[in-house]
Amino acid sequence: MDTERFFSMPFVAIASPKGQPDKKQRVAIYNYKNPRAELSSDKYDLTCPLCGERMSVRQPIGVVAHFWHPEGCVGGEGESIEHEVGKDAIRNFLLKAEPYKGANIDFEYWLADVRRRADVYVRLPDGGVEVHEMQLAPITPDELKERTNDYFSAGVNDVHWWLGGNADNDRNRQWCRDNLGYVDIAEIKRVDQSKIQHTYTANIN
Repeated sequence: MDTERFFSMPFVAIASPKGQPDKKQRVAIYNYKNPRAELSSDKYDLTCPLCGERMSVRQPIGVVAHFWHPEGCVGGEGESIEHEVGKDAIRNFLLKAEPYKGANIDFEYWLADVRRRADVYVRLPDGGVEVHEMQLAPITPDELKERTNDYFSAGVNDVHWWLGGNADNDRNRQWCRDNLGYVDIAEIKRVDQSKIQHTYTANIN
């Protein structure tokens, strides 16, 4: 299978304690005060959640801490930390929301059939599937339509676009209203190198 080759700055990895390869957990680097020490190679084996390549922690002076692995991952381009924090917050919000009680909620979920990586992927107790996409970069209604249709063709029942940043404009809001029946808004702002503020408003008419 052909792969898309790119350089990225990932903020999520799969961590397995040394000598315990079956005890895997997904970790977000911005949840650690000192990730180089807390996720050091003598404590954990780190791998990419998309391609399975070994990863390591990079924490250079003046650059936000991130994971690193060789080029060749199939998952897409690197994302901003605002985007990473935003989708992690949406996942955590859904985990606590009553309508999603008992649901299996994951993020950065790769859908190989349509070559899309869902920011947040939800499998409901009744078998239904939702995808929640954090969109901060510029996007057009036609692109929203294309990506949404890709998810539908992959068996997803409902798609939520959380619009923020340059993606939150009247045209995109109207497309969501007309085609999905609702608009979800994400307001994300970097305060400093280590703190990002985020608020969300769901189902705006």
